[in-house]
Amino acid sequence: MAPLAVFAQINTISPYSYFGLGELSPAGLAQNQSLGGVGIGMNDALHLNLINPASYGALSLTTFETGINGRVMNLSDGTLEREHQSTSLSYIALGFPIAEGFGMSLGIIPYSSVGYELSQDQQDISSNNDTINLSVLHAGSGGLNRIFMGFGGEIYKGLSVGLNGNFLFGRFDKTLQVSSDDQNFINSRDVNSLVVKDLSFQAGIQYEMDVNEKQLVLGATITPSAKLSADVDELIYTYQTVGTNEYFRDTVSYISNGEGFLKMPMSLGTGFSYSKDKNWLFAMDYKWQEWSSLELTGATDPRIQNSNNWSAGMWWVPNHKDVHSYFSRVEYRMGLQYNSGNLMLNAEGQSGPDAVSINEYSLSLGVGMPMNKTFSTTNIGIVLGKKGTVESNLIEESFMRFHLTFTFNDKWFNKRKID
Repeated sequence: MAPLAVFAQINTISPYSYFGLGELSPAGLAQNQSLGGVGIGMNDALHLNLINPASYGALSLTTFETGINGRVMNLSDGTLEREHQSTSLSYIALGFPIAEGFGMSLGIIPYSSVGYELSQDQQDISSNNDTINLSVLHAGSGGLNRIFMGFGGEIYKGLSVGLNGNFLFGRFDKTLQVSSDDQNFINSRDVNSLVVKDLSFQAGIQYEMDVNEKQLVLGATITPSAKLSADVDELIYTYQTVGTNEYFRDTVSYISNGEGFLKMPMSLGTGFSYSKDKNWLFAMDYKWQEWSSLELTGATDPRIQNSNNWSAGMWWVPNHKDVHSYFSRVEYRMGLQYNSGNLMLNAEGQSGPDAVSINEYSLSLGVGMPMNKTFSTTNIGIVLGKKGTVESNLIEESFMRFHLTFTFNDKWFNKRKID
């Protein structure tokens, strides 16, 4: 990935966030995250499931969930290592029934984050055939957030459909700087910003049936490709450094509020869950995303490929009716996830026959701890995983993500009766 020197950012330090939309955030809430990210074939009366909007009709109470996320990440190229910690607000999500068998959701959740600072030393030959030592710096920050509003419900016996409307908004700031200590070299800096704000949609379907006194739910989702409008600002200029001072020289190019767009990829998913009332559940999902069609203002990247994601998870409650043992009423969660990744890179950060897939795999564990005398829960979870590889001079990321969130369930929108 080229020699790596410095990483800096707010929500991620992944050098792989240089590509595409950056590092993708988990699509589901706390329960989904502790189950390996599954949710396409899940519905729950007390947990909001954003992964498939067809599940909203299963809600029996108003559900509000929020909390914090944290991450510890270690980056290694096989020789050098760098560690980083961060915490942030997880999301704000609200779901509630609007009629028998129908529900609604709304809230805000992160979609992706960008944060990197990569430096590379190069050499060039001047017009006088002299060797010039160059320093090339790539830096970036920003990301996307998603405001969502969704509806879903049962339209026939066991058959439910749903739709999420998403307002994606955010900003990507990227800088390319080429400089040298040679006073005859003209240093340059390219500062580019892309501001995105537009709508996208996701549809889902679920079918629930009883099998051997247990519940089987089959599900599928589709997110069509969407062309999001964007504003482009770009300034390319030259500068000179004298000691510790920097002096502006000349403007090479300047674009303000230019018209751009972001073409989002289509994704398809399918999954199922098999459960026994409030005792246990097992679920599996598969999701395919057409990342090769991603465009940033008309530009595609041959290093970005389609991705395949497999996940499986289960939860278990020993005895939800046991009033004498608190831990018998705790929901214990576990999940596994493997993602083939949407990047193919070689040691120079380019595509080619020697490029390898930057895949990711993780193990998740968590608990849903009931709050006494309520239907609410405290969710604690941890995800341990790896992404990338140190082979071919690339970067391996070892990470630990954790969350602490609260799910509040109550009857909010009931009409008050007056005798």
